[in-house]
Amino acid sequence: MTSNVVEFGNTFSGQALKKARLFNGQTISELSDSIGVTHQAISNYEKEKNTPSYDVLIKISESLKFPVQYFYKTRELGNESVGFYRKGSNVTKKNRVKVAELASFSREIFEEIEKVVFVPSYSDPIELKRRKKYSPLDFQYIEDVADLIREKFKFGSGPIINLTGFLESLGIYVVFAYMDDTKIDAYTTVVEGRPIILLNAEKKSSSRVRFNLAHELAHILFHRDYEKIYQNGENFSTIEDEANHFAGCFLLPEAGLVEDLTATSLQHLIVLKSHWNVSIAAIITRANQCGFFSDKHTLHLRQQMSRGNMRIVEPLDNELEIEKPTLVKQAIEIYEKKHNGNAVAVLANNLRLFPSFVEDIILCEPKAVQIKSNLRIV
Repeated sequence: MTSNVVEFGNTFSGQALKKARLFNGQTISELSDSIGVTHQAISNYEKEKNTPSYDVLIKISESLKFPVQYFYKTRELGNESVGFYRKGSNVTKKNRVKVAELASFSREIFEEIEKVVFVPSYSDPIELKRRKKYSPLDFQYIEDVADLIREKFKFGSGPIINLTGFLESLGIYVVFAYMDDTKIDAYTTVVEGRPIILLNAEKKSSSRVRFNLAHELAHILFHRDYEKIYQNGENFSTIEDEANHFAGCFLLPEAGLVEDLTATSLQHLIVLKSHWNVSIAAIITRANQCGFFSDKHTLHLRQQMSRGNMRIVEPLDNELEIEKPTLVKQAIEIYEKKHNGNAVAVLANNLRLFPSFVEDIILCEPKAVQIKSNLRIV
């Protein structure tokens, strides 16, 4: 392996191997079986007790879909225990790790861009006092924070037209990513003070994306300093409830919503969805929270949605345009000008990654909902 050490400029990195394996969701046994070596051999490569032969390295490269030179650059592992996952039920640790590694690769690419492109650092939109130890937040405090942010940025009491752009103006990276198989809608982490929000690019509606963004903003505002991030259990449920409450308050302020609730029928709520770009389900929940809908009427509307096959795909989900992030795109354009060439190719070369891998992270586009359904109002 001496010739390869000289060629790539440094020695084989066992941590780079482990990172690629975790990103692909493979166990040591699965990788060893796929390339025809022992479990112990892979373990020794990752611990850097041994270095794979070039023939074995080629097999590792093909199995994990990373270039050979990738394994000769020291890399940091992601940490699935420090991020916030907006997820379905029964999400495995393997999938949480996979998404954490995706966020880590994203940050690696962003750091390379920031070597030549100035990206404003993140700052809270208003002054907040966060805690290091978990304790439940008062929902009125959450509502007050949402109102103060709206007031400071002059959003008034109407819809926020471009929520993605607002988050990016705060210095938050918003990135769509291919992670549908993970059952995770969104993942947020903060690396050296810089928040990164990964959104699932697959089969998501505009209103769902916006609610996810507001939900993740709540984690950044209220929860990011917790010494322990709760992935399951009662505390996790409470933290998620707090984030959901903030999202409802921020996207649907009480003063604006009451002006628009001139009728309480499901047909009228579909009209309000097109105005607020928030799901019908979220409007119903928020109207109930504010006391505009009784528990009985709220239950009636939800039953109507169920009978009308609207719980998964709502009316207008295929029509409302999904907001697209622009911060990374603009940074890439500047990066390309400064390098007089293809930004993706330059980044891939510098980071020892495949160009297609870099492109999937920085240029991934959201896929609008295209699900056929028999929606009807009952």
